[in-house]
Amino acid sequence: MDGYVKDASGDVHESDSIRDIVGREKIKELMRRSDAWGLLFLFGHFGTMAATGYLLFLSLGTWWVVPATVLHGFIIACLFAPYHECGHNTPFKSRWLNNAIYFLIGLIILQFPLKFRYEHADHHTYTQEQGRDPQILSVGEKIGGWLYYASSIPHFRGHFRNLVRIPFGLLTEFEKQSTPESARPALQRQAWIFWFIYIAIAAVSIWFQSWVAVIFWLVPRVAGEPLEKVIRMAEHVGCSYNGNIFENTRTLYTWAPIRWLCWNMPCHVEHHAIPLVPFYKLPELHKILRDHEKVVSKGYTMTAARQIRSALKNSSAIQETAA
Repeated sequence: MDGYVKDASGDVHESDSIRDIVGREKIKELMRRSDAWGLLFLFGHFGTMAATGYLLFLSLGTWWVVPATVLHGFIIACLFAPYHECGHNTPFKSRWLNNAIYFLIGLIILQFPLKFRYEHADHHTYTQEQGRDPQILSVGEKIGGWLYYASSIPHFRGHFRNLVRIPFGLLTEFEKQSTPESARPALQRQAWIFWFIYIAIAAVSIWFQSWVAVIFWLVPRVAGEPLEKVIRMAEHVGCSYNGNIFENTRTLYTWAPIRWLCWNMPCHVEHHAIPLVPFYKLPELHKILRDHEKVVSKGYTMTAARQIRSALKNSSAIQETAA
């Protein structure tokens, strides 16, 4: 696979083609980590979340509560960006800090960190490979699938099933393929810890007759996810299904606030090229790789519009063939 290989331990490393382009010494420099940048982005993200939460509080009892809930929910949904980075162990130099933030954000966005880490390693190793990539979004190639995924219905349905299945060790074939058998007991333990914390939050809420968790967390969490799903589809949907990261992954040029909120994940070709490069060094890596990139788009809105047009054509072609 051009650009990416995984060794027997599950660690992902850059391939010779990327080494040739970037240079071994530059790669070592780019892969150096720092707690400072990760904490700066994290405090900024949580500060923004506190601000949108306050706006939601001010809007209660008015029609402004609808856009305030969506805005606050989008900021919460974008916590997937640092969660994803922690899955790579890249945002912080201190491993304990990385794991602590990873666990905390996993609780907030309702995802099991250990499960995501193993599946995401396979996503990088087998990017866009049907039957091997557990996070492939080929569903977005047809209009019905694009709209269904953007609705976030499959997202929350899948997470609800995970909450029910995984504590009892009931794994899908994809999960068995991604998760080593030796790690499955730890995955179960983590799932039970999540359940204990969620039940504790519910118990405290009932005891104090408080709707705070529902109003400022759960409802916004659902309301803001569709925008995050559009961002997720922009990374690969419409790209090729071959093994070349310059063709199966998309980098997007977008507004600085969106790049910041997404922790530089619009530099997605760069992230797939060398996934052990911390998010704050991806713009620097982009300067090196941009002349080699073949799938580049301007903005998430334009990318979504192109994907919808392509999905409509694909769906029409299928209907014509069937007829």
